[in-house]
Amino acid sequence: MNTFIFQSVPDRFDLESEVVEDKKDTWYATRYRKKMKVGDIVFFWMAGADDRKGIYGWGVIDSEPYIRDDWHSYGVDVIYKKKFGKKLSKQIIYSNNVLKNMLLFRAPQATNFLLTDEESRELIDLTKTRGEIAPEVGGGDE
Repeated sequence: MNTFIFQSVPDRFDLESEVVEDKKDTWYATRYRKKMKVGDIVFFWMAGADDRKGIYGWGVIDSEPYIRDDWHSYGVDVIYKKKFGKKLSKQIIYSNNVLKNMLLFRAPQATNFLLTDEESRELIDLTKTRGEIAPEVGGGDE
């Protein structure tokens, strides 16, 4: 099982309003699409101004990547499982010694980011310590 971060920008897709629990959605699947499998975990990151940056929730991949003719690109379906009561801000995430080295921070110009196993565990633990329901490493809800 893999864990990803999918990135959005507020002027194109505002996660504050778009992440709705149990809603199915389609995201671009550009990088790492060959590693995306049904049941993989996805955290949803919003870029933009510093006060907006952060993770707003998580979900699971609900399809294999497929060509979207209307996008002229690959897409992958996700189901939002949890919208956080309060986002995990960039400052909180970046203060973690493991998470501050994520590709998301080193080369942020993409939609899809694959986490290492260590990064995945750290992000899940951080989610729990912030009082939010986190995905289990095995892929299900708590």
